[in-house]
Amino acid sequence: MINPENILKSTKRVGKYELDIIKDLQKYFSNLGYHAIPHARFDIAWGSILSDLDLLLIKNDQLILIEVKSSKDNLSRARKQIDAIEDFVDEVYIATDYEPKKWPSRKAGRIIVRDNYVNIIRESKILNREPKLKTLLVLRKSSLNSLLINSESGNNLTKYQIARKIQQSNTRNLKNEIKQIVTCQ
Repeated sequence: MINPENILKSTKRVGKYELDIIKDLQKYFSNLGYHAIPHARFDIAWGSILSDLDLLLIKNDQLILIEVKSSKDNLSRARKQIDAIEDFVDEVYIATDYEPKKWPSRKAGRIIVRDNYVNIIRESKILNREPKLKTLLVLRKSSLNSLLINSESGNNLTKYQIARKIQQSNTRNLKNEIKQIVTCQ
């Protein structure tokens, strides 16, 4: 069970144009029964593009990321961020305060927030692929060791070797185990 109280806070400075959008989204989703955590951070080995989250929603062990891009921000950056994070979450949305001509991702749901009103334009797609090798490699080596089956030890293995061994075992729901790790459960 994912405990929202264990979620780390981001050290990233909050964009002044994103702040009101995030507050409106937090209120909206909290009213729908989600734990809405602004400026969250995943516990991974490196990479702010992966670890700094504008708004993380938690409900029934589902993790939903909302990437916020104001009209002053570069919307095209969202695609790279979504591609990097999708193995850690179940769904992802892009929220803006304007109507873009082109949205950067087909996987992401779309939300427009204006004048304290949240409008979900399109629901997100469920992200259910098995985590890629590069996803495993951003985890700490100690976290990878905890994913080894049957009390195997990865102490004498490289991080890459451990990740390959985990990926090849393929006998469990690896995505759920990774979600537990990155949310400090």
